[in-house]
Amino acid sequence: MKNIIIILILLAIGTMTWSAVEKNEKEKSDELFNKAIYHTIGSSDEVMSSEEIITLLEKASELGNGLASYELAFHYKEKKDLDKAIALCEKSFEQGHIYAAVELGNLFLHNEKVIDKKKAVEWYRKALDNGILFDQEQNQNQNQAVDKIIMGNLDKNVDYQEVQAKADKGDPACQYLLIYNECGSFAFRILDEEGINRVVTQLTEAYEKKYSPAAFLLAELYFYGTDINMLTDKELKEYKTKAEEWFTKAAKLGHVEASYTLGWNYLMTRPHFSTNPKEGIKWLEIAANQGNRDAQYDLGVCYSTADGINANEKEAVKWYYLSALQGNKDAAKALSDCYKNGTGVKKDTKKMYNWYRNSLPDTTEFNRHIF
Repeated sequence: MKNIIIILILLAIGTMTWSAVEKNEKEKSDELFNKAIYHTIGSSDEVMSSEEIITLLEKASELGNGLASYELAFHYKEKKDLDKAIALCEKSFEQGHIYAAVELGNLFLHNEKVIDKKKAVEWYRKALDNGILFDQEQNQNQNQAVDKIIMGNLDKNVDYQEVQAKADKGDPACQYLLIYNECGSFAFRILDEEGINRVVTQLTEAYEKKYSPAAFLLAELYFYGTDINMLTDKELKEYKTKAEEWFTKAAKLGHVEASYTLGWNYLMTRPHFSTNPKEGIKWLEIAANQGNRDAQYDLGVCYSTADGINANEKEAVKWYYLSALQGNKDAAKALSDCYKNGTGVKKDTKKMYNWYRNSLPDTTEFNRHIF
């Protein structure tokens, strides 16, 4: 018995030691990444060459920083070294940067040097399964494209009898797809009680197979799919609890949009959510590090206005910059204002105008370049 107790104590000490090592590595990687970005955007007085910044990013990447790996991928993409760019995007995805999967899908679908539609679909599918919501504005046939990605072939029209057959066999993605196409987020408004019970049951079964989009859609049913003006106070409280519960379940499975939704709503005064700034910042940071450009912008605003977190102008500019690189026009405008006023960075008229141009409605997405 005494020996068993000693073994358990040693195991506990080992676990605590490993957790401390992981924490130290994360802190070190964040420090290296921040140093690189601060120099890039002009928040530091220290002179540093492009090569030195790349070295900082490489060290941060080696310590597990997905944002650093993602930025390095674009650096090598600009240099036409696609093998390194692909390897770093894959690494970034493994480190938790969900949007790296979209970039990999784009590379394999559009870059003539590495075109591979099968790999493109595989990466788009990973993006979907981890909560990437493809932009309706960029893709007018959004639903059809998503259906094709789930079925694994961009060139073949979807056979919905095949989708139904797979759903009947318990495929969670196909179960989700049929429900989404049937009623979207509005099952509670357009289906009868029997239909609602069927939808909730099937989505719950899909979630139990660790399919995060099913949990996210369930959360949306409770959050958006009801007219809160038609609910009693008791019903509103119940729906609020369920929406929060399912968004949290989806986020814990890595669903990036669920993480962002939790963060944004905890910071806002919303009928379906209680205000909780600490939780809001936590989930915004998670989504921002997963690569969500809206979460990155909102986190920048929080650092700028001291909303839920201590004010930090350098951190605000950093997150505006990372968001603007991914095409967020609000972030581009905020970044332009920072360079105009010298907020968190040195005043720079050229950068002010460059970012202002990228904030205009009629400009295409920013052609990102780390330097």
